Order: sequence, then structure tokens, then C-alpha cells
Amino acid sequence: MHSNNESVETKLQRIAKKASTYKRCQFPSLFHLMNKKLLLGCFVQLKGKTASGIDKVIKETYAKNLDYNLEQLLTRLHKMACRPQAVLRIYILKAGSDKMRLIL
Repeated sequence: MHSNNESVETKLQRIAKKASTYKRCQFPSLFHLMNKKLLLGCFVQLKGKTASGIDKVIKETYAKNLDYNLEQLLTRLHKMACRPQAVLRIYILKAGSDKMRLIL
């Protein structure tokens, strides 16, 4: 039995080890690991000088009201209200061919 007090990183490392050791192992849900502490850790690890995301919000702006933003994100995640937006697909001609290549 594992402690509920262990860090998310420790839990994720344990899951990764189990997955690499037992190739047929399945994890029906890891959603219970999604909490404010994990989101805060992810936020801290983000590089500060990168481009904004699809929502056009940069890290500095998001940080101004970080506690509220993380709570809102967590609420949307648990309600499964976060839906990925459609990806813009652009195709270009391959050099020396009539075939098209996808640019992401």
C-alpha cells in the first residue's frame, strides 16, 4: 500500500516504472492524480520566454492571478469541460513530387 502523502512526481515515477516493467499493464484512470499541486508544478516548469498558447495567454499574464487560474483549470478538468481545439492543418508540396506533406 502506498501513502496518499507521497508526491505526484513519486506516484508518476512509480507508474512509469510499472508500465515499463509490465508491458501489458493497463491504467484505467490516472485522473485522480490531477490536482492543484500537480498543475502548479507544471506551471513552474514552463519556460517563461516561450510563445503564448492557443489561448494567446503568456506565462507572465497567467501568473498574475495564478491561484484563481489553477482553480478554474482544475474545475474545468474535473468537469471534463476542457476540449481540445481543432488543429489547423497546412499542406505543402513535397520537393520534386506531386505529393503533399503535412506541416504542423
